[in-house]
Amino acid sequence: MKTFVRMIRDEEEFLTNIIVTIEKQKQVVPEGRLNVGNVKNKAQYYYVSPDGKRREYLKKSNPKHIDLAKQLAQRDYEEKLYKSAKELLSSVKRLNSKYHRLIEKDKEINNPAIEDIYRSLSNERKELVTPYEPTWESFVEKWQNEPYKGKEFSEECAYIVTDKGLRVRSKSEKMIAEYFDRSGILYKYECPLTLNNFGILHPDFTLVSSKFRKIMIWEHFGKMDDSEYANNVLKKIEAYQRNGYFIGGNLIATFESEKVILNTQTIETLAKKYLL
Repeated sequence: MKTFVRMIRDEEEFLTNIIVTIEKQKQVVPEGRLNVGNVKNKAQYYYVSPDGKRREYLKKSNPKHIDLAKQLAQRDYEEKLYKSAKELLSSVKRLNSKYHRLIEKDKEINNPAIEDIYRSLSNERKELVTPYEPTWESFVEKWQNEPYKGKEFSEECAYIVTDKGLRVRSKSEKMIAEYFDRSGILYKYECPLTLNNFGILHPDFTLVSSKFRKIMIWEHFGKMDDSEYANNVLKKIEAYQRNGYFIGGNLIATFESEKVILNTQTIETLAKKYLL
């Protein structure tokens, strides 16, 4: 069961991702509107000019007509979705602010938050008590102890090992993993993840964000000057987005090419922004 605070945060992140995604992928769509009719249980589409004086039948057999119908329908849908998401996000933020004011007021009168009640117990009492709401610490401990099988290494793969003995696939991944180790960031390397309509993949790092109290993914894409590799990266990011993983939300991505090399400063900046 999620705490109320976590539910609010998840909803805020979900709505923000919708807004950011729509803003980023806005396309130029012809002015005018789409009228949709139904004749004998068959959909019919009409393009209506901005002034409403011209009405054109869009034939399903004409790819350009169907493409126009899709663009207009998608635009109308996204405009409504964008407006609704903005209004809901504003309401969620107000609710979040009001809730935190109430929590602060409760603290002033010595009324602790739900999680703090269990957290404040002595270790001896904790052994006797089953909390109604698992603490973040207990969630992390359970996540950390869950076994998993990572991706196997082929014979051709270079043998690169971190200071703590973890085998990785590149020097950049070694740099990232060792930064996590030094900073006390908990992570799993190439822990399998199933994405709908994509299958099983193995993100470079699945890790704990102490800052936002959630599990996040960190992918490093290291051969961006290889066109085939870059196209596969775009497909992978698109699959992530279809499954609720967004860059800047619960997905961190770093990129590299022969001329643009990953450095520790970039890793540190991202880690402090999203994890620590």
